[in-house]
Amino acid sequence: MIVYQGPSMFDGKEIVVIVTGLGRESKNAKTGDLVQTWVLSTDAAPNDLVKSQGDFTVCGDCPFAGGRGCYVRSGEAPLSIWRAFRRGRYESIAGDLDAIAALGAERTVRLGAYGDPAAVPVEIWEALVSRSKAHTGYTHAWRRLTDRRWRRLVMASCELQIDRSRASLLGWRTFRVADDEESRRLAGEMTCPASAEAGKVRNCADCHACDGTRGEGLSNRDVTIRLHGATTKRAQAAIASLRTHDARVFYA
Repeated sequence: MIVYQGPSMFDGKEIVVIVTGLGRESKNAKTGDLVQTWVLSTDAAPNDLVKSQGDFTVCGDCPFAGGRGCYVRSGEAPLSIWRAFRRGRYESIAGDLDAIAALGAERTVRLGAYGDPAAVPVEIWEALVSRSKAHTGYTHAWRRLTDRRWRRLVMASCELQIDRSRASLLGWRTFRVADDEESRRLAGEMTCPASAEAGKVRNCADCHACDGTRGEGLSNRDVTIRLHGATTKRAQAAIASLRTHDARVFYA
């Protein structure tokens, strides 16, 4: 189902939000059975946007955008869904907040299986999770989001320990992806239960910890996970660049 089609909150270019996983269980062992949401450009294929580093439209401030280490393979599920959208395969309920709320009813909803939720008006997500069992969500746009409703919905995505502190001071709960230099777990943080380092003891559909400050999850602590996956080296380089930039700004 299409639940939003209109301007990106990042740059005004047209995007579409598609909800999948409504009729079958997910095969993703880490996340478990979640309703998935995909934030896509209406005009450009997601893998083409990544190659051209034009994915700011849907990914915003993410340091891993533009082929710099995102764990989501834009040429696989996002591309398949985009192609189906272009073929007219999805019914649109955009603008009908009651119908959108019904999609998430009694389900666990993942905000942004691809793309940053902050590209989309907050009212869309509020409707989708209003009757849900639980939800998860993350944004790298936490520095620019002044509407407090976002803090209830999503976690602030951080990589540096200092950014975790900054986000916390602004009232966010955080999800921190750590490289070797930033891997020490900080006070108030828990290791992601779905991670390898935690023994994969719980998947996202059962955990619900990454729910912003709404308080429906199993913990109100912040969450951290070690870098993992096929794009780890590129992601490490991206985090190292963030660390260097932060130091330059601090000492300037």
